[in-house]
Amino acid sequence: MKKLMSFLLGLMFATMANAAQVVNVEYVHNAINRAWNITVPYNQNLTNPSVVANMKYVLTAVDVANAMLNNSATSNWGTSQYATRQVADTVAVDAVVAGLIRIEAVEPDEPDEPGEDIYDDVTSPEFPFAIGLVDGTDEFTFLLSVKGDFVVDWGDGTVENISKKDVSEQVVSHRYDSPGAYKVKLGGVATGYDTSTYPNYWIPAISVITVSDYWSVEKLYGRLGRVFPTLADGTQPRFSGAFMYSEALTSIPATLFDGIRGELDDYMFYSMFEGSYALTEIPDGLFDGFSGNMGTGVFSYMFANCDGLSGDSAKSDGVYLYNKWPDATADQVAGMYMSDSGLSDYDEIPDAWK
Repeated sequence: MKKLMSFLLGLMFATMANAAQVVNVEYVHNAINRAWNITVPYNQNLTNPSVVANMKYVLTAVDVANAMLNNSATSNWGTSQYATRQVADTVAVDAVVAGLIRIEAVEPDEPDEPGEDIYDDVTSPEFPFAIGLVDGTDEFTFLLSVKGDFVVDWGDGTVENISKKDVSEQVVSHRYDSPGAYKVKLGGVATGYDTSTYPNYWIPAISVITVSDYWSVEKLYGRLGRVFPTLADGTQPRFSGAFMYSEALTSIPATLFDGIRGELDDYMFYSMFEGSYALTEIPDGLFDGFSGNMGTGVFSYMFANCDGLSGDSAKSDGVYLYNKWPDATADQVAGMYMSDSGLSDYDEIPDAWK
């Protein structure tokens, strides 16, 4: 098992010579988003995000960021619930933010306690996402339509580096010396996405459907969103049709979209798993961290004709999607659960989602 390393965020506020530091509330939120790719909610009582932030506001944002990054309040760095409460009157803003926002180290699970460790026995910080291939695979191909530097471990000892300077489509392919059940690991991080919208097609960040190898995909591992995250400016990745008709796909992890959060852009998950009838369940918490507005075609046909699904339909932060977005229209969610009558709450799912 791998241990999640602790990181320190170095964050400098704009400073004028011989003058006190001045920073507004909006800057605090934007700076945290740029560095950590998380959106700290604004104080609901705040009417003007451009007002000057006092130390208490900065430290409250630090507390919230720590809680979001660690999934709970970070409580052992000082003599009260948050260390920031102890230094509010004595430490400059730069030092506070640089020293107190960090990701807490996670101890690996015991073998009999699966599911809590940050990575499984396939993925790692270097390779956050992996695709398990069916036994007998002798060649595998996928498409990348993103900007960024990536590394692929093909599972047979071959490691390939890929540097993409633009979002044009690139075919990534490998032939194995002998057929087998390989695990293809993907590392690196995307820095740009193709956000073009065509009449009947939307460009996914990664895809296997437009090549002949979608039948080889048996299982997904880890965190696709760590390789294709929400960008600092809020741009979201798209996975339209990414694993469509993956007829051998049996499972996806609850952590799949970890690294992606915020609003749901147009066609983000359109037909992503449509026709993957061997898929057995939608893991609880798959859409945790998503909130706000919903664009056109976000969930349309995402799990359509996944006849093998049982258990609950998709949730976000413990709430069924159709309850979290009760006003969703057919233009946004039509066909998400089409023909998925094996779901335990199928009869309660609004018609707009079927």
